[in-house]
Amino acid sequence: VAAGPILGGFIYDTTGSYIPGFWGTVAFLGVGLVCALLARP
Repeated sequence: VAAGPILGGFIYDTTGSYIPGFWGTVAFLGVGLVCALLARP
């Protein structure tokens, strides 16, 4: 579970760019949307 944030931080530090954080947010919202759709009756 902690591998995600650690890997994200590693990629962020390695690239020195805000893009990984941006895509991380997009992925988080995407997962939330999928879960919301699956939770619908």
